[in-house]
Amino acid sequence: MLIYCAWDQQNANRGGALMFPNLEAEQARKKHTNEFVARELSISRQSYESKKRTGGFKLVEINRLLAIYSATYDYLFAIDGGLTQSPTPENAQAV
Repeated sequence: MLIYCAWDQQNANRGGALMFPNLEAEQARKKHTNEFVARELSISRQSYESKKRTGGFKLVEINRLLAIYSATYDYLFAIDGGLTQSPTPENAQAV
């Protein structure tokens, strides 16, 4: 089953900017490469990079990302800049 976290048709068509700035920030904070995260998700680096642009993550991939970054779904997959602070470990939980 494919779950779309969010969809930005304009950026998806252009191959534009990444949809999830908080995911990108957490990845950078932990110094994780796209290759590393892709391996953790059991997908190719190219697939991971595509999913970061289009939002086409599977539910199992979403849950794995939430665990890797100890973050809530609302924070990690925010697309409108609404949540800009990383949650504390006490209130972070997977879906």
